[in-house]
Formats: sequence, structure tokens, C-alpha cells
Amino acid sequence: MKESFLHYIWQTAQFDHTDLKTVSGHSISIHKRGSAHHDGGPDFQNALIAIDGEKWAGQVEIHINSSDWFKHNHHLDSTYDGTILHVVYTYDADVTRTNGTIIPCLALNTRISKSLITTYDALTNNSHKIPCEMVLSKVASQTKLLTIEARAIDRLEAKSIPIFQKLQTCQNDWQEVLYQMISRAFGMRVNKLPFELLSKQVPTRLLSKYTNIEYVTEALLFGCAGFLNPQLKDDYGKHLYQEYAFLSKKHSLDTIPIEHWKFLRLRPTNFPTIRIGQLAAMIPSQQSLFATVLEHMRYDSLKPIFDCQPNPYWSNHYRFDVESKPRKKSIGQGLYHNILINAIVPVVYCYALHRNDLPLQDRCLTLMTEIAPEQNSITHYFQKQGFDLDSALHSQGVLHMHEKFCTFKDCLNCQIGHQILTQP
Repeated sequence: MKESFLHYIWQTAQFDHTDLKTVSGHSISIHKRGSAHHDGGPDFQNALIAIDGEKWAGQVEIHINSSDWFKHNHHLDSTYDGTILHVVYTYDADVTRTNGTIIPCLALNTRISKSLITTYDALTNNSHKIPCEMVLSKVASQTKLLTIEARAIDRLEAKSIPIFQKLQTCQNDWQEVLYQMISRAFGMRVNKLPFELLSKQVPTRLLSKYTNIEYVTEALLFGCAGFLNPQLKDDYGKHLYQEYAFLSKKHSLDTIPIEHWKFLRLRPTNFPTIRIGQLAAMIPSQQSLFATVLEHMRYDSLKPIFDCQPNPYWSNHYRFDVESKPRKKSIGQGLYHNILINAIVPVVYCYALHRNDLPLQDRCLTLMTEIAPEQNSITHYFQKQGFDLDSALHSQGVLHMHEKFCTFKDCLNCQIGHQILTQP
């Protein structure tokens, strides 16, 4: 028995209400169970309870054993003096307020269904990746759908927290925030951190000084990334190095240590050199990137922003001075989706929250439904368990559900877990 389960029992009223009495024999009538409180103090606020017909307004405290009141030193804390009912699983001691008055106690050990306890134990004591997978077939498809869509919104709101923090660092410049997030997305999973660092080394205010001068943008990005040096042999690399040598002194630029960049076990098209070349090709044509994104928040409308080719040098290179077979190096669907999911939608959704713009929030969610679902071990596992993932909105939902709920077996706060626990 966990205290969180007892909280759930009280909050959802899943106990026998027949002839409710305190442990001392006084009749209880529950008018309001109160609202859950997580910031210190009694567990439920603003409850309304009648004891022997006399109504009391105040707080409710939950414990497994009534003696836990003393273990937690509540009898010494005046914050708990407003407690009007002590709800416990097992009564083993009377408890008091700081003035010595006894608090009425309701014991639930004989009032909770054994089948409910068994179901809860089965959910929280297994090694499955999804705790409820053995009984998922009993859960309605609509419940699964609504749950993962709710979790997708939770994920967007969670992503907004670091974006708001980034906004403060960037002096409320949404253009700069979006640029940093897009740069991070260009790094995909392996190189996202050095790409974000690169965007901070080469901010938009610096790039705007050389608008539409593509080779300068390339020199700034490749130079600050640490890929340019005097030993380069090809004319392209030499030219960029010479340009960067001048720019680095002019703007007091720092270089990222080359070991930050990862090439191992990456497909050549995902090499950071190729991604930097693509980023450099995209930036010069997007002077008003944030405004353009806001205006074109549709899957097909945003595509032209990323319809760009890196310098022709990269058509037959993946690294400097190492020639390869010719191949187009345009931004593929995988990278485009990654940018949408992890940069554009989170930043615009954050902006919509900031402006309290509900239609724009809806546009973000609609855009997520236009993107194919992500393919990884987690999404594949959920699909095998009967979840229909039709879009990135759904795949983001199951990723968040797995990360924040399933991993911690937090079934009590999950709509799916709630349906399982309330089924007869």
C-alpha cells in the first residue's frame, strides 16, 4: 500500500460509503472531499465534512497509518491545525493538533475493494515497459487516443519551460530563440548540443551583418564549429579559412573544440559538416525567419524555407578535402520532420502561450497531425500494444507518456490507468 494510492482512493471516492463513521463511532457525511494540494501542508484543501451533523470546513490529511502523523511531526506544525479529518488505511493511534485537540479519523482498511487493491498491485509491480500492457485490450480505443493526445499537449507545455528561459537569455528575441532551436534540430539526436552551442557562437545579430553573402555565413559557421584550419587543401576550404581568420579577429569569435562533433555510427548524410552546410544555405534567405514561420504554419507551406542546397562543394564531399561520389545534399524528410517537431512547433506553441493565442495553439496541434509519426523503439512498442499512431501528435504523446508516466508506474495520474482501476 502506497500513500499515493490512498490519495487516489479518496480523490475518486472509490471506497464503501455505507454508514461512514470515525474510529470513535461518530457519523461522517462527506459534502466535499477537497482539492489535492501538492505544495506543503495537508493533502486536500477546502473540504467540507459533517460529523454528527455538524459541518466542518478545512483540510484533509492522508496517511497509511494514523501514527504517521507523529512521524512527520504534524502535531508540532500549526499548518496542520486546520485538518478536520484524518483519512488512513490503518488506525493505530489518535492524533492531535498543536493545541492537543484530537482530530477525527476515518479508517479505510475495510472499505476498499480487494480487487481494486489487487489490480493496483498488478499495475505497479511488474517489469513491463508499459505497466498496463497485460490489460490494455480492455481499454477503449477512444480512451487511448484521448490520453496520448493529452500527453502530447503536456509535452509541448513542458518544452515551453526551457524555451521561456531561453527567451529571457535572448532578451525577448523570438527570432533568436527560433534560430537556436532550429540549429539544435539540425544536429538531430547526436549533435544537437554542439549545434546549439554553434548558434550561440554565431547569433542572428552577427549573421544579419552579412545578409545574402553566403560564403561569409559558411565561413562563420564552419569556422566557429572548428572545421577550418590552415592545413586544408581544397580551394573551398582555404577560402573559408581565410575569411574566417579575418572575421574571428574582427568579431572576437571563439571556436568550438572539434571533439564536440560526432561522426561515429552516423550516416554520411547526417555528418555535422553536411548539416552545417545546409544550415548555412538556409539562413541567408530567411532574414525574417520567425515572422515567416508564423505566417506559414502549415506542413506544405513551411517546406520552402528548408528547400535549399548547400554549397556545390558538398555535392561530392562529406568532409573537407575528402572527395566522394556526387550526390544531392538537400534537406530530407527526416530532418524536416525533426525541425518541425522539435523546433518550430514548440517555439510557436510557446509564443502562443505567451500571447494567450488559442487559435495559434490549435494551429500548432494541427501541424503536428500533418507530420508522420516518429519511428523508434518506444513508438514501435506502443504500436504493438494496440496504440494507433497516425501522426507526430500521437508519437509525441506516447513518448511523453512513457517518459513521465509508464517509466515511474504513475498509473494513478493516467487516464488509461484510471479506466483500468475503475472497471468492474
